[in-house]
Amino acid sequence: MGSSGLRLATSFGASRAAAAGMALYRAMKLPLA
Repeated sequence: MGSSGLRLATSFGASRAAAAGMALYRAMKLPLA
């Protein structure tokens, strides 16, 4: 796999982690509100 593929996988994983973190943050914040 080339460096471009690795970079693509990293950016994809980062975007997934950000989406998961945002969903988790909302899930934690909702009961408190």
